[in-house]
Amino acid sequence: MGHINFAPNAHAFDAHNGSHAVAPVVSKSHTSFVFPVGDQGVYQPMMITEGSADELTVKFNLRAFSNTQPNRAIEQISNRFYWAVDGDKEALLSLTWNSFSELTFLTDELAALVMVGYNGTDWEVIPAIVDPFNLDGNSPTSLREGSIRSIDPVRFSRFEALSLDSVVLDTSLKVSESKKDFQHKLSIAYKEARETHYWLQLLKDADFLDKEIATNFLVECDELLRILGSILKTIKN
Repeated sequence: MGHINFAPNAHAFDAHNGSHAVAPVVSKSHTSFVFPVGDQGVYQPMMITEGSADELTVKFNLRAFSNTQPNRAIEQISNRFYWAVDGDKEALLSLTWNSFSELTFLTDELAALVMVGYNGTDWEVIPAIVDPFNLDGNSPTSLREGSIRSIDPVRFSRFEALSLDSVVLDTSLKVSESKKDFQHKLSIAYKEARETHYWLQLLKDADFLDKEIATNFLVECDELLRILGSILKTIKN
């Protein structure tokens, strides 16, 4: 199969389920780009923003990845779809879903949804926040349609595949000083901070909250997510 190359100033418009790229799409020197990828009549784009100038190749596959074995941090791996990626680019990442993604087979709570990358041997959780609206900004995010974006830039050379998966939401707290329980409590704090960020962004976009106040809260929430995510990553390693 050939590739569809997009020059630095080229972009795709009006892609949909009936018109999208089935072949791998190559982004050349784009700092921000929406990959108009899909498979079997299903359009499921991937977006990068604030990226480096390196090249990145993306192909969407409407089938299970070769390895769907979850680890201790992930409850279930999607057997419905994944994005294959190849390149050294580093950028903020947004992944999407729609009714064909069948997220209800993964989870019945948006707060349990996570972005993951396959590093060649195992799936890793990529710290991310569920967006209040879909990629086009036309519809509120739900289990039927929406997008999720990474908190920090993703180094794509680390992964060969990306997908959406779910984690266990367990809000029970036990008094214990063990490393396992400490990690568990931090995970709860991280998930609650993600959900708080989601509702703050939604209130801001809907003009129910002063934009300046909301922006200040969102900045603080982003910083908290980075701190918690960094601590969790250190503990796991």
